[in-house]
Amino acid sequence: MRKIVKFVISAAILCLSLQAFSQKTKEYTDAITHFEHGKTLYAKKLYVPAIQEFKTFLALKPGPNFEYETNAYLNLCRLKLEKQNAARDLAQIIRNHPGHALTSEMNFELGMFYFNDAKYSRAIKYLDTLNATDINKAQRDELAFKLGYCYFKTNEYEKAKKEFTKVMNGESEYAIEANYYYGYQCYILKDYACALATFNKIGDKGPKTMQLYIAQIYYEQEEYNKAFDVIKNVNLAKQQDEIELLTGKIQYQLGNRSVALIHFDKYNGDVSKLDPQEIFQFANANYEADRYEKSTAYFLLIANENSALGQASNYCLGVSDVKSNHKERAFNAFGEAKRKNFDKKITESAAFNYAKLAADLQQSSTAVNAIKDFLQEFPKSAYSNQAKSIMADIFLSTKNYKAAIEVLEDIDELTSETKLAYQELTFHRGEELFLNNEYQDAQLFFKKSLKYPKNPRTEALAYFWMAEIAFKVDDYDESLNLMNRFMSNGESSKSKNKTYGYYSMGYNYLKKKDYPKAQNYFEKYKQNETFSELNKATYLDNSQRLADCYFLNKQYTKAIAEYGFIIKNNYKNADYAIFQQGMLYGLQERHAEKINVLKRIQSDFTKSIYFDDALYQIGREYLSLGNNNTAESFFKLIISQHDYSPYLADSYLKLGLINYNQNKDDFALRYYKTVVERFPKTTSSQEALSFIEIIYTTQNKPEEYFKYAEQVGAGVRLSYQDSVFYNRAMQTYTSKNFKGAS
Repeated sequence: MRKIVKFVISAAILCLSLQAFSQKTKEYTDAITHFEHGKTLYAKKLYVPAIQEFKTFLALKPGPNFEYETNAYLNLCRLKLEKQNAARDLAQIIRNHPGHALTSEMNFELGMFYFNDAKYSRAIKYLDTLNATDINKAQRDELAFKLGYCYFKTNEYEKAKKEFTKVMNGESEYAIEANYYYGYQCYILKDYACALATFNKIGDKGPKTMQLYIAQIYYEQEEYNKAFDVIKNVNLAKQQDEIELLTGKIQYQLGNRSVALIHFDKYNGDVSKLDPQEIFQFANANYEADRYEKSTAYFLLIANENSALGQASNYCLGVSDVKSNHKERAFNAFGEAKRKNFDKKITESAAFNYAKLAADLQQSSTAVNAIKDFLQEFPKSAYSNQAKSIMADIFLSTKNYKAAIEVLEDIDELTSETKLAYQELTFHRGEELFLNNEYQDAQLFFKKSLKYPKNPRTEALAYFWMAEIAFKVDDYDESLNLMNRFMSNGESSKSKNKTYGYYSMGYNYLKKKDYPKAQNYFEKYKQNETFSELNKATYLDNSQRLADCYFLNKQYTKAIAEYGFIIKNNYKNADYAIFQQGMLYGLQERHAEKINVLKRIQSDFTKSIYFDDALYQIGREYLSLGNNNTAESFFKLIISQHDYSPYLADSYLKLGLINYNQNKDDFALRYYKTVVERFPKTTSSQEALSFIEIIYTTQNKPEEYFKYAEQVGAGVRLSYQDSVFYNRAMQTYTSKNFKGAS
């Protein structure tokens, strides 16, 4: 009976176990169905429902083995749908599970994702990991082409060619493009034979731009007729500029310059970005058509090239400028052409024209030296006789002052004409030396010019320049004497230097500190000169010196007006004029105007040397008006921003005084102690110590003062200390504070 019971119980348990196992098997089978269905939907590119199936499967907790693969499929779907962070998550799965069966597919899809996003370096990272065995046959050609294209876009041409080769001879949809880009790489690398062979292999199946490259290749191979036969049939709206450029270049090389110019004129690109040879073609086509303005603009783009093109460009620039009467520019251009010296014939002609233009431009010394160099380098030149004739004209017209003077001084007796020539030559030599700051030698030649005073105007100007030299060497009395001789000469009134003479004499008297006379001459300059852009600097400097004289002569209203004129015209020293004007308002006790004027320096001239002066004066003005808080802010500005200002110590003193007057003794002490410690052994330090003593004494702490004075090396005599202590005790006693007095 017990056995029967045991059997029945065992059978029941077995049935229950089988039932539980059957239920789990069914749940597992159902879960797998979601997974497999998700894969089927993924294969059919139905990514949205596939994602739902994979998520359902994961929700059933299939275990770690399935979780990885399901997450991989799930993120592949998200990648296809371009969901945010899908690429990042997929890359993470690859890193965490290398070597899994899905790794190749994930690398492939990530590579394609970045390829489509034009992120070619990233695409390479994933596509380059794949072998042909890792992917299906349909994907192999796509992989080879797109990996090759990525290498192409990242300028790794050899790797790109290797990949394109895998596809070029096949029949896949990528074969034509692979051939095209293979050929295009050859074109870029200037392997024109390879490029032509590849392009011709594609024939009409290639893109229309390919014909443009074929024409360009023929051009580079100097097969200009073949190039033209190709380019004339190319019709690409987006590449029209390239077509016009190449057509123009071809016609230029075929000798059809006028036809080339038609195409160059239709080119709308930036000519300055073309290579020098192309720019030269633009320039020369215009030059040969006598369009000098355009040709000049183009030649200038390559004139600095240190090459035969650069030399030819400068030579053509010189010829163009001569024809358009721009001699100075032509002179410089020929100078560059002869210096580059790549083509001897161009160098010879350029050297001659350079010397000829130097003479035309009255650069006598340069012209003579250039002719000497020319005759030495090209003694048998066809230009030799003409060059010698030019040099003779230079000496006859006395354009080479130094050489001509030496010749005239070697003559025993000068004629009236040669005396006049000597006067002019020595005067001009003096001017040359003056402009070179060689004042002693210049003075010598000006004096020589007075030896034969044939031309009254030249005589007057000699005195003028001698006066200027005397001023520059600080001989103000001599300068005044010579300038008076200039001014008294009847010819001075015809010279533009007459009014300048007033200005010069004003400066001489200013240097001699004779301010009334200086003022008189600065006024005369102003009365006789009209303010204009040409004389702006001198006129405004005269106004500034006149204002200074008014100031020094205590004519404050006039000084304010004159400084105002300088400020109005924004002279370079406007900050000085503003500061002076502010000080004048202060002298007239026009406090608000002084403050407002000086604040312009604070707002408009932050780098002015008068910046801290203005801050200090504004602070002082506010202090005198009893506006302590505002005054304090300006003194603090000096302290915080101008650590090397000469007003630093006084600013601390002023801050100490302000705080002392406001019963802020601790702040006052801090400022006064700063003065003592930062500026020892100065009058400011002594003043600060006096206030420190007053404060401590007032606070009934004289011992604190004695201690501090000792600390900073300003000890106090014992007798004085006794006197201070006695006075304090008496004050305490009289106030009946006996304990404190003991």
